[in-house]
Amino acid sequence: MTLLLERPSVASPRRSHSDAERVQRALSTAHELTVGSTRAACDVREALGVGGDIVDLLEVDGQLLAVLGDVSGKGSAASLVAAMLLASVQHHAAQIGPRPGALLVAVEASMRGVLERTGTIVTLVVAAVDPADSTLRIASVGHHPVVIWSAGGGAPVLPTCPPLGTVPPCGAEHAFAFPHGTVLALVSDGITDQPGADGAEFGLHGLDRTLATAHLDPRAAVAAVMDAVDRHAGSTPVFDDRAAVIVRSGGV
Repeated sequence: MTLLLERPSVASPRRSHSDAERVQRALSTAHELTVGSTRAACDVREALGVGGDIVDLLEVDGQLLAVLGDVSGKGSAASLVAAMLLASVQHHAAQIGPRPGALLVAVEASMRGVLERTGTIVTLVVAAVDPADSTLRIASVGHHPVVIWSAGGGAPVLPTCPPLGTVPPCGAEHAFAFPHGTVLALVSDGITDQPGADGAEFGLHGLDRTLATAHLDPRAAVAAVMDAVDRHAGSTPVFDDRAAVIVRSGGV
């Protein structure tokens, strides 16, 4: 009798990307979240089906934590590091609480070996909104742009520390009042740096213009930003992953 040995199955790149995308999205705790009077929404769209941008929304000790990170590179390799990064953020947020600076120090310590061995650079921003006293604290390791927007327009927030994987850990924070009607916008450079047909980037001016004309319900605002970047790009290829988090203090 001849025994027929079944060949092991080999997943196609398309199937592998589909599975990786499903797992990566499942790791995010929430894509919409309301804590007290503060509402938030987020979305990420990968250039290659999977990628290195992460977003998440967490409720920790009565505060809303908004997270956006950007891992250098694209595709499956970047997505593996991004998944580890997101898991690290979630773990340390539960242990440390809503303290953005201390959280990023802990994440850097846990990710340092991986980043060194893979030669990966990470920008990451964590924002904590306390609805009880209408305050906002931001820690950003190299991530730009972050914009605080009100009826008077947008004010960019500069990073508090260099990117992960470049220098020793840094736990500096920015602190702001975050009164009702104020909007926090976190986006990846796949949005701001997206060129249009004329070569001009979408830029912070594109983000500011979109927030000024969009309905400021966070979910609608995230969709408006993504649509505006698509219109700006036109037939120009998508060159990088795109991620956006919108947080609004108070009712719409």
